Amino acid sequence: MKPRYHSEGDSFFIDNYNHAPPFSNFFPALAGVTGKPMWVFYTNRGQGIASFGVNNKDGAMMEFLPANKAYQATPILGFRTFIRPQAGKAGLFEPFSMGSKGQQTMVVRPYELELRERDAEHGLEFTAVTFGVPTENCPVLGRSLTIKNISARPQSFSFADGMPRVVPMGMNDYLVKNMTRTIEAFAEVTNLKSQVPFFKLKIEPSDRPEIRWLESGFFSFGTLNGEDVPVVVDPAVLFGHDTSLVFPSNFAERGLPGNQKQQISNIMPSSFFCGAVTIKPKQSVTITSYYGYGQNVAEAAAFAARVRAEAPYFSAKREEMRRIYVDLVEHMGLETSNPTLDQYARVTFMDNVLRGGLPVAF
Repeated sequence: MKPRYHSEGDSFFIDNYNHAPPFSNFFPALAGVTGKPMWVFYTNRGQGIASFGVNNKDGAMMEFLPANKAYQATPILGFRTFIRPQAGKAGLFEPFSMGSKGQQTMVVRPYELELRERDAEHGLEFTAVTFGVPTENCPVLGRSLTIKNISARPQSFSFADGMPRVVPMGMNDYLVKNMTRTIEAFAEVTNLKSQVPFFKLKIEPSDRPEIRWLESGFFSFGTLNGEDVPVVVDPAVLFGHDTSLVFPSNFAERGLPGNQKQQISNIMPSSFFCGAVTIKPKQSVTITSYYGYGQNVAEAAAFAARVRAEAPYFSAKREEMRRIYVDLVEHMGLETSNPTLDQYARVTFMDNVLRGGLPVAF
């Protein structure tokens, strides 16, 4: 399948992006005047997001890898979505993957990344949107997965959507790449009963006589139709003995894990949101999920409670992020006969602002 490229306004489209020459980029660190951005690295492989975190690569929630390794790892260690129709194991499939037969499109915008896949064989259409949540006290990455039934009959299936591997807070880049097995003994996941898991090391892994307990950590949570979505933090629950994390054999054979006991310490955890839905023809469902950093469990829980209480939170923040970009680039008034040149100039202006700053009147 040959890739095709075209642009519309501030959107750049790559059809068949998994088969296009690889490229990589960072999200702009925009979060509004009072917000705290996450750094986000993406490629045109798998579901795009290759790594993200806070401060630098020592604060990665999804392990940072250089571009050539990210092209290999993103389809496995990036965001993943598994669909298990009622037919069970024989019908399990993964949208946005390299092996998918659906029509795939990546839409790159200066303020978000959108992926689309139309799978005529299974009668489903998928849209994934990812952006940095602006004007919040904690850095957060927002993500939505919309599944639409494009067939003429109702569709019933189970889903698992999320991250196969989470790097707990405190596990720096050196430890991840050189001492992962050893440092797993320090890892723990707390607050799981509230469906807002908190990922961190128990103590600071330093060569000093005193012990320093870690309070800060990463968190995640998901919603569907205003309800919490159960989260799986133990990768073995879905992948079984497939330590390569390529195929979720347990999920394929047994379906949803239910109340299965999960290991919550001494592992490299996952963050998969699981559920079951029935979608009527031309109808859709949207799973929204959030991945962020909090100073403590209380801050993460308070943020989750506020988001859950505001039904239009995701769409409102997505529009706010777009508005922040538009308001910023409107400071430069360039309009030519070439729309592509206009968009290039706006993005270049934004890049210069991020490097040099923009005066703000108080």
